[in-house]
Amino acid sequence: MKNSRPIILPRTTTDFLAGSRGAKTKLDPNQKLFYIACGLFIFGIALGAVLVSFNNMTLLEYVSYLAKTGLESRVSEKIFVIFINCLIPHLVLMLGCWMFANCTFGMPFVLFLILYKGAGVGTMGGYIYRHFGGAGILYNLFIMMPPAIIAAIGFLWLGVYSVKSSVTLYAVAVKGKTRSIKETSAEVYHRLAVAGMLSCVSAILEAVLFKVFGGFFL
Repeated sequence: MKNSRPIILPRTTTDFLAGSRGAKTKLDPNQKLFYIACGLFIFGIALGAVLVSFNNMTLLEYVSYLAKTGLESRVSEKIFVIFINCLIPHLVLMLGCWMFANCTFGMPFVLFLILYKGAGVGTMGGYIYRHFGGAGILYNLFIMMPPAIIAAIGFLWLGVYSVKSSVTLYAVAVKGKTRSIKETSAEVYHRLAVAGMLSCVSAILEAVLFKVFGGFFL
């Protein structure tokens, strides 16, 4: 047999990716924190939806009161009033994040606020489905969820940098480490501004969607 030279095939994209597995880029710590915050937020949504499914009269009466004051009363309200009512809850949680970002032991409270925000979305969405049935599903998908996702993106990133700021303060105050407090504080204020803008966009979108389409679902 004659010696034949091996045929060298061109590297495909799959081969290239397979050969590059050892050189995977590691996730940035902020990205890891963001994924953790997203997981906590989603867990909160599931928790809120499950809690509403139970026949806890105290919880149902409270959520029913919130739904009546927050949804049914909107039908006769002006769009600016709806916008303000949608914006205030976002601002309150943002203020809480900012406050705990400047606390040495604020990290668990920031994580609780993320869980609480998710639970609020899940509780209200679960109640609307339970009370309005199929129309409630459509309301959740087309009116409640799009603005909630927009606001959540800004809030979750604010939560990430609030956790980072609190951990930095803890490392400096308790463990005596040298960290840049000014840098982390500036990051928190930057994310606070971004979260505020996204919350305004979310509130405007929710007010417009409700005013235009809310009557078809509720």
